[in-house]
Amino acid sequence: MADRVCSCRTWQLRVIPCQHAIAALCHIEQETEPLVEHWYKKDTFLKAYSHFIQPISNMKMWPETNNPRIEPPEPKPMLGRLARNRRKGKDEPRKKYGKISKQGVKQTCSMCKQQGHNKRYCKVT
Repeated sequence: MADRVCSCRTWQLRVIPCQHAIAALCHIEQETEPLVEHWYKKDTFLKAYSHFIQPISNMKMWPETNNPRIEPPEPKPMLGRLARNRRKGKDEPRKKYGKISKQGVKQTCSMCKQQGHNKRYCKVT
């Protein structure tokens, strides 16, 4: 308890007693508040935020500086394969016609040049 160390390492990381430490302190009937660091206490919070900060209403009231203007970084080319087609905007019209139907067209075999079947189902080979 004096070293403020627990095997779960939560006490070391957060600097607030973990559940195991609180259970041990309750078992020996000791207060937990003295083991909490001062920056987590209410008095420190109120002292830090006791000063009133005047808000600035708009950018015209900002003081002028001689420092260079901060610009956004240059765009870098993205990795990977490029998009094949241009992406259209929301207001651009889409294609009205999709694929044309092959209904009514007779199949012709590329092997025997006969109609009614295709190369896959050709009985000549």
